[in-house]
Amino acid sequence: KVVQWKGHDGVVLSVDWNPANNLILSGGEDCKYKVWDSYGRNLYASSPYDYVITSLSWAPSGDYFAVGAFEMLKLCDKSGWTQSFTKPACGSIMNMAWTSDGTILGGACGNGSVIVSSIVDKSLAWQQVEVCLEEDKKIIATDVIHEVNEELDFKDRVIEMSLSNSHLVVTTTTQCYIYPVSNWNTPSIIDIKDPVHLIIQSVKYFALVNGISGIQVYNYEGRNLCNPKQSGLRVEFLNQRTLTLSHDILAFVDTSNAKIIRLFDVVSGKPLPKTIEHSLEIVEMALNQTEHSPDRKICLIDQNRDLFITSAHRHEMIKLTTMVDSFKWNDRTDMLAALSDGKLHVWYYPNALYVDKDLLEKAKLVKDASEVGKMGQMLSFAGSYCQFRRIDGAQVTLAVSPYPCVLYEHADKTHWEKAIKLCRYVKEPTLWACLAAMSLHCRELGTAEIALAAIDEIDKVQFINHIKDMPSEAVRNSELALFSRKIDEAETILLNARLIYRAIKLNIRLFRWDRALDLAIQHKTHVDTVLAYRQRFLLQFKGEETKERFIQYGNEVEINWETIKAKIANEKEGER
Repeated sequence: KVVQWKGHDGVVLSVDWNPANNLILSGGEDCKYKVWDSYGRNLYASSPYDYVITSLSWAPSGDYFAVGAFEMLKLCDKSGWTQSFTKPACGSIMNMAWTSDGTILGGACGNGSVIVSSIVDKSLAWQQVEVCLEEDKKIIATDVIHEVNEELDFKDRVIEMSLSNSHLVVTTTTQCYIYPVSNWNTPSIIDIKDPVHLIIQSVKYFALVNGISGIQVYNYEGRNLCNPKQSGLRVEFLNQRTLTLSHDILAFVDTSNAKIIRLFDVVSGKPLPKTIEHSLEIVEMALNQTEHSPDRKICLIDQNRDLFITSAHRHEMIKLTTMVDSFKWNDRTDMLAALSDGKLHVWYYPNALYVDKDLLEKAKLVKDASEVGKMGQMLSFAGSYCQFRRIDGAQVTLAVSPYPCVLYEHADKTHWEKAIKLCRYVKEPTLWACLAAMSLHCRELGTAEIALAAIDEIDKVQFINHIKDMPSEAVRNSELALFSRKIDEAETILLNARLIYRAIKLNIRLFRWDRALDLAIQHKTHVDTVLAYRQRFLLQFKGEETKERFIQYGNEVEINWETIKAKIANEKEGER
């Protein structure tokens, strides 16, 4: 399908498209350069320059691009703001091209010369540590708290670097260096076959991506864990938004079908049995970094800019909000933050989705983020601070409550009394809701009762009291699963505990009559119980039986309420 739109006043002199981010650049006689998405929507328009824009070129990674004009060369971020500006005496720059690793730019000039430029002064920061690529073979590392300033020299040109999770990972044309931020003197060194164009870090592992070896996962001692393979995968199209890593799962958006997320086991490199499929193309996604593997979740933004979340194991897609510019998982906890329609949304405990969906919204912060502006990008969510990059390149930091992080620490250590004291001290309904969801997830019913009472969830408090009176652990766990809307899980818990009547009654309570009858027939017990409750239900609503199986068994099985009640009483007595 051909899409056409008016982009400039006058002749369009240069265009470029990048497959990694699917964005289009254009420059023309109106002395402007513009950034477009694939639907023709203008994402950025520069102010007019003194001369026409003669050349444009995306870096292979899609993170930045170069702009050329008469005696002018700019390096710009993908969102449009200028990172560097220089005026070489070379006439008009008529054409430009990047090396495959995106570190060197060549330009063909109007006076017959060729200019060559390198990427330098690239800086990264993590907590108290900052690193800067001062020259193409030298990095300066600074620890502002411990007042350490180190020069890291390399024999080859630095291609990529990444700083996160207490480690700096640097790749040159032939080697990868792994530095712990506590010791800059003895890095682990790995030999690589091809220049790396992408580094992804998690708490325990990191991934290197290059054209020959594909995706390779290492630990921070330099040991290779796995090399996940996928038929038809174009690794050159992967970037920070489409490849993500946790301590147990590696996931990426399928480059041949952007509606699918492929999941792999980090240790073995084998694909997990199920993939995640969405109805629309996925433009960004990330795994949470919690240490609890059963709580592993994936958050994603689709092409409509809607934010969805799903468990990595159950694959139930749930929409969180719309009009999302960017999102980040917290680096220490399971909190999730998103920039949406000029507001900062922070979900203190996204796991509430799988415990009680009503608590998800109660354990959520919505804060004005107008100072970030439209199309801002979230750089990090560390502790209680969210850092953003405005569309003009300025950085903005917004703070959220520090108490949820403390609450996570108490919950991880099962210090529920301290968690209750914290909530009573802070007196925030959002924190109580967060504690309620955490305690329900951990089956801590006493704490859940106190937290739910604090936010006036009286009906749920009564249900918790009802559960606490249950005779066995299996029955309580089943009722909690049912409370979390996990019907099949609740039934499975009861069947595994050989509580057949409870499983049948569970389905009767939910009016799943066919399933209740199936269980009764399969286990050859309580068929009369199912038929009796079915008859009572129809009498109450003045209806007639229409199901063939119920008519058939109704003619064959005698229904005697005294017998049924005695049988139920015996089974309940046996549970104690």
